[in-house]
Amino acid sequence: IDFGFLNNRITGTIDYYNTLTTDLLLTEQIPSTTGYTQVMSNVGKTKNWGIDANLNFAILTGDLKWDMSINWAKDHNEIVSLSRYAVDKDGNPVDDLTNGWFIGQDIDVIYDYKFIGIYSTSDEDKAMATAMHPTIKGYGPGDTKVADLAGPVTDENPTGGPDGVIDTNDKTFLGSPTPSWYGGLRNTLTYKGFELTVLFEAVMGVEKINGYYGSLIMRDNQIKVDYWTPEDQVADFPQPNVKKEYDYADAVKLRDASFISLRNLSFGYNVPSKLIKKTPFKALAVFVRGNNLKYFTDYTDSYSPEIDPWNFPITKTWTFSAKVTF
Repeated sequence: IDFGFLNNRITGTIDYYNTLTTDLLLTEQIPSTTGYTQVMSNVGKTKNWGIDANLNFAILTGDLKWDMSINWAKDHNEIVSLSRYAVDKDGNPVDDLTNGWFIGQDIDVIYDYKFIGIYSTSDEDKAMATAMHPTIKGYGPGDTKVADLAGPVTDENPTGGPDGVIDTNDKTFLGSPTPSWYGGLRNTLTYKGFELTVLFEAVMGVEKINGYYGSLIMRDNQIKVDYWTPEDQVADFPQPNVKKEYDYADAVKLRDASFISLRNLSFGYNVPSKLIKKTPFKALAVFVRGNNLKYFTDYTDSYSPEIDPWNFPITKTWTFSAKVTF
């Protein structure tokens, strides 16, 4: 949809898409009677839909000119099916727990335990840690506390509710690296040869496991973190323990990676011709531009919320330039 109002001082576009992608190449589990257990097949299906909206405003049109543009977008993807054989007794597609793929969820969804704190030295926490983790010897003060969300369906627990024991039934969907939405805001001001452009970008609803924290087994050659000790029991990380890593490291390292960035700042000046008429130049313009100048985010202990440890950092740059016409 394209539109314009007030003699096109306000213009914009709205695009919507909805697609079903089939025949994705995936590893498919097949009956062992064939002599094999898996084969690569074009069997996966995903659904994708999204909205992309752009608005442009001519706010001031005189000697001082002010143009503003806003864009907003939302992309959604979900898995429809994974295999011809991965179905339940009613023929409905089922999840692939091994690869972390779930029907109806984002393909990159984070499925893990929910970190809720660290066990203290109180008698209550000691008893809770022992009860919640009966198969882990010595689990207690300083160790990770995760939420008891569900249990197996039994005669005693017909609804599958919390059962007082932490196991794989307590894993849940914690978010996704796929943004809930993203957008940008650009403002351009011009006045008598001067031009200033400022671009902000926003990426919201992003959850990431911060790989910079490394292992929780020990803390040598790692990012400095506020870890639990008997003297500091109000901490962000469990105690380092060379004997215990368990299955909760990613739960502890999960962070909100949403951000607003000052992506670009540009200032230019077109030198009036009367000031250069005695020079060999027909036109002269000078510019200074800055990129990736500032992040506003709660995502810490990383070069930026946009990268992972195996990526090159996004660099802040300043560029000075001149455009000359002879």
